[in-house]
Amino acid sequence: MEVKQQISEDTKKEKFYCKKCRKKIGGHNQYLHDGMCDDCFFGIYFPEEQKEKLIEKLKLSWEKYWKLQSNFLANTEKLENEMNEKLSLGIELEFFHCDGEVVGIGAKSYSEREKFPLIHDSELNKK
Repeated sequence: MEVKQQISEDTKKEKFYCKKCRKKIGGHNQYLHDGMCDDCFFGIYFPEEQKEKLIEKLKLSWEKYWKLQSNFLANTEKLENEMNEKLSLGIELEFFHCDGEVVGIGAKSYSEREKFPLIHDSELNKK
């Protein structure tokens, strides 16, 4: 009995760190999780569970991103409407996107692009 108690006391005093990420861990992880914290251990031995945990952690950022994106799109639409009202060309214009970038201003309708070809960003950025 005395020996077990002594081992238990020694283990409580020891400090363990994850061998992969160096985060502080307890004796359970040191001896039963191959010396790794839960995140590292489950990431190696149970990657699907780790992926699910990561997805849960990412959801808040994802929701915030789409809220920002929604506001951005609403503001862009408002700006396009203002632009079209001020110019009164009879052709609806839009900020033209290509490969995730705005590359100019052009006719919204494909059939009207002959009448109003794209004005490229390089032309709009000239001083």
